[in-house]
Amino acid sequence: MWPKWGICGEVWLTLPKEWGIVGVRGTPEPCRGRGKTDERSKGMQHFLGAFERQIDVKGRLALPATFRARLGESCFLTLGADSSIEVFTSEKFVEEAARITAAQERGEISMNFLRAFAANALPIEPDAQGRIYLDQRLRRHAKLDVKSPAMVAGRIDRIEICSVERFERSMQAG
Repeated sequence: MWPKWGICGEVWLTLPKEWGIVGVRGTPEPCRGRGKTDERSKGMQHFLGAFERQIDVKGRLALPATFRARLGESCFLTLGADSSIEVFTSEKFVEEAARITAAQERGEISMNFLRAFAANALPIEPDAQGRIYLDQRLRRHAKLDVKSPAMVAGRIDRIEICSVERFERSMQAG
């Protein structure tokens, strides 16, 4: 009998064939990403799909439930390219900041780019309803207004928020 680790941290035992089928007691718990992970489980962290949402009068935007589950309790908002707002998990933001810092040290990007990235990053915690606050500076950059629609789209390792018009243009350019 050799133990193996499953993608959610569960332990699997390989039993001799002569034992036949062994029954299961109780109800199995759904995978919630606990414990050890392997390469297969990393794909579960991707942000996929596009959703149209409304920005409320206070400048808040409700994230889709599938995205909220992956973000965790906190995230980072930054100015994205092409009039968008990028939303990073805390872990991905740390990776991105390290990548940009290293690129600046190698002379691949300017110090001004690094400064702009750091100055425009905003740590935020979604509220109990999964809404995040988009301040005026972020909304202006993404050409979004309060009480207006916005697209919330997955971009594999991050979330992108932009106007419906910009999203449609990018989909047509494909």
